[in-house]
Amino acid sequence: MRIGNFKKDLELGQEIEKIAQEKLINHLNNNITIINTNNDFKYDFKLSNNLKYEVKYDRMSIITGNIFIEFYCRGKLSGISTSESDFYIIAYTDKDLYLIETETLKKLINNKEYMRPYEDAIKSGYLFKKNIITLNSTKL
Repeated sequence: MRIGNFKKDLELGQEIEKIAQEKLINHLNNNITIINTNNDFKYDFKLSNNLKYEVKYDRMSIITGNIFIEFYCRGKLSGISTSESDFYIIAYTDKDLYLIETETLKKLINNKEYMRPYEDAIKSGYLFKKNIITLNSTKL
């Protein structure tokens, strides 16, 4: 991936994260506020209800309908393996977002309900079909 593409993907991911925050707060009847955003691998943001959220967006999901959940990258555990989030927000587009408990996502992995494992030279994870995610989550 070229640096220009990485920067574009990063900016799009940050925009999707803001949209996810707004949709979640609206879903919670605006009774909650963001108390911090986190720029590491533990979680993306925490709300005043003390719950932590991870936002997952993959631009390829628009084409494939699948979502990639990472567990290993660049020689170390990452993604769902290191996340301290209580919930994942999975965004297929800026208007198609789903809230799923992190523990539910881990159970789906343990029960092998993913489409297939995925691995390349940099990362490893699981590809999930959209219907598995939607059946186990709440639409935001």
